[in-house]
Amino acid sequence: MSTRNWRDLITDMNGAVKGLRTASPEMMKAFGDMSRAAHAGPALDHATQELMALAISVATRCEPCVDELRAG
Repeated sequence: MSTRNWRDLITDMNGAVKGLRTASPEMMKAFGDMSRAAHAGPALDHATQELMALAISVATRCEPCVDELRAG
């Protein structure tokens, strides 16, 4: 991981997401719907969902994703 400030990473990621929402609103709505559905299910408790998200973020080396989870 780099030594960049996590707040800067989140700000950069939020700017990129805003661009995606502008360029492809239907796709981003579908992604948001999928995310809400994944968190709504009763199969896994919240802590387990967070650990799974962290594991996937680390495995894919998504630094902004890890930082978002750390900030959350």
